[in-house]
Amino acid sequence: MSIATKPSFTLFGVLLAVWLPVQAQENLPTMGKVSRLQELGFENMKELPRLDKRDFGRCLSTNFSLLAEYQQLQKQRDGLDAESKEIGEGSRKLGEANRLLLQEQDELSREISGLQAKSADLSQRRATIEKKRPNNPLPPAEAKRFNVEVESFNSDIKRVEKQRLALAGVLPDFNARLERYNLNVGHLNERISLYRASVERFEISLKKTNDTIQFHEANCAGKRVIELQE
Repeated sequence: MSIATKPSFTLFGVLLAVWLPVQAQENLPTMGKVSRLQELGFENMKELPRLDKRDFGRCLSTNFSLLAEYQQLQKQRDGLDAESKEIGEGSRKLGEANRLLLQEQDELSREISGLQAKSADLSQRRATIEKKRPNNPLPPAEAKRFNVEVESFNSDIKRVEKQRLALAGVLPDFNARLERYNLNVGHLNERISLYRASVERFEISLKKTNDTIQFHEANCAGKRVIELQE
């Protein structure tokens, strides 16, 4: 029994010794390719710009804030564009209202000047009639001419008074519209002042964001070597 088992055991050990080296050779890594990749990476790192600890923190901060700042500025710009458009439309409407009011004012001024001229003429005619008024009864023919002149004068007074009343009825409405126009002009000027102040604040914020973008592009964008040591 012992003689039969010993050769089998010895043969198994020999086979194992021969098998193990072959199996190890099949799992050997190819070191050449890995080595070339590592060398290429280190060569690039030598040429990359450095980013110190302070700028690295600022880059992280601006990287998260720039998008929010841009979106906020775009929202403000859209609001300013809308406000500018509304102000422009309001200015156009006021310009048209101003044109109509000036036209109406010229017409009213001509009517007022005409009434003033007629009133001055009536005053002179009144004075003339008063001078002609006789202290004693006139002959029938002269009395008739005098009465015709008086009747014409009174008729003209009624006509001028009618025109004056019509004009007096128009003036309050015109003055009310003129007052509303002046108020609207004042409101528009206030709105323009607020718009200009908003534009100034927007320009300040825009410059600040543009400065941040320039810093980010100059110091943060692209591949960089981060140096966190003081």
